[in-house]
Amino acid sequence: MNEKRKRSQVDTSSHGKDVHAPEGNRLYSLVLLMMIYCCHSIDRSVLAILIEPIKHEFHASDTAMGFIPLAYSGAFIVAMLPVGLLIDRMNRVRLLAALVGAWSLLTAMAGFAQNITLLILARMSIGAAEAGGQPTSLSLISDIFPQDKRSSALGVFYLATGLGGVVTFWIGGMVAAAYGWRATFFVAGVPGALLVVLTLATLREPRRGKFDAPAGLRRPASPPKLGEVMRAIFSAPAILHAMLGVLFGTAVLGGATHWMPAFLMRTHALDLQSAGAIVAVGNGLFLALGTIVAGVLTDRFAKGRAHRLAIAAAAIMIAGAVSGLIFTLTGNLKIAVALYFVFGLLGTAWLPAGYSFLLGQAAAPMRGSVMAVCQMMAALGSGFGPFLIGKVSDQSGGAIGPAIACGVSFGFWSALHWFFAARAARQGFGVSPTDAGPAAQRGRSIRGHKAPGRT
Repeated sequence: MNEKRKRSQVDTSSHGKDVHAPEGNRLYSLVLLMMIYCCHSIDRSVLAILIEPIKHEFHASDTAMGFIPLAYSGAFIVAMLPVGLLIDRMNRVRLLAALVGAWSLLTAMAGFAQNITLLILARMSIGAAEAGGQPTSLSLISDIFPQDKRSSALGVFYLATGLGGVVTFWIGGMVAAAYGWRATFFVAGVPGALLVVLTLATLREPRRGKFDAPAGLRRPASPPKLGEVMRAIFSAPAILHAMLGVLFGTAVLGGATHWMPAFLMRTHALDLQSAGAIVAVGNGLFLALGTIVAGVLTDRFAKGRAHRLAIAAAAIMIAGAVSGLIFTLTGNLKIAVALYFVFGLLGTAWLPAGYSFLLGQAAAPMRGSVMAVCQMMAALGSGFGPFLIGKVSDQSGGAIGPAIACGVSFGFWSALHWFFAARAARQGFGVSPTDAGPAAQRGRSIRGHKAPGRT
């Protein structure tokens, strides 16, 4: 009886109550986290619809406009590891609420920038604040949904990218066309204030790792240190290749998203509002549809086998890269728009499979830190893609279509790493401690050797 009481005390420590939530509560928590990530997506990508008016007001080059997301990503990366360590050490719900409030306020303040330097600094501050948003939410989702339902849950979560695209490019385009680019920043910062209140009032902290270990198993006494996390990652080929797949995959998505409105305006002579509407459909509605469908299909295809998740991510990346190359190089507007919609359908469809793979490979005690490192790679890709395209465009005399094609081609490189990750996972290199035996369950992180009994 005393031992049972002790276990209960361990399981309901300061890391959160053991909330075995019914399906309705799980769904509500997931939708709220999705709305928070939608807010993140809006504040991160709102610059894309404003490239042309900002460029003309500040007399900036494509390289300079491509450097802004790179600067954002640099600040994002610098802040990521400290925030990742906080995720594994403090109440994740309160941390998430604080981050949402900070980045929303900073987004609104970006509208006051009087030159390109001040705008860059504003975007860097937003990047630092947004660094912990996604890994905190992913850590929460891993403790709200069991492994066999995570891809479907992540499919719903990543609907946020599509819904954010609709708001950013459709509504943002209309606001910018009617009231100017500064007003768009002001409007983009508003939803976060409401989400902070909802998060603190209604979201509950789940117990860490409750789906990753047998009932009654004690979690490690303290979260791992940064050095232990990095050693664990570098000893796991499946994790390393998956993170490189994320790096190049987000370079494709970030680059194409950032420059698509400018591409439609320059190459096909559309106005700002028309370009925004097309991107809202492609990078919003189609992207959302692709994400939710891919999440459900991935769970059915994988059937609990980790390597199949990575294979699914690789296949989607290849299909997306092919459609992206064609839409950027054709001179026919109708063909370009149709294939852009296909590209939008596949643009984030790899995320449920890819992140479900990574969550399954990472140990619960360091899952926040591992996902923070992964998000550093994602941020690097999201910043590098737009900068590369802007640089190539300037070097080629403003040929934005071929420049985007150059960025989209990184999808093939991403797919190669996902195939390598699948092979490593199939061989047992980089499995989670809960799958790797009692030694790992005592608190060891990702294993770098073959786990017995895995096929």
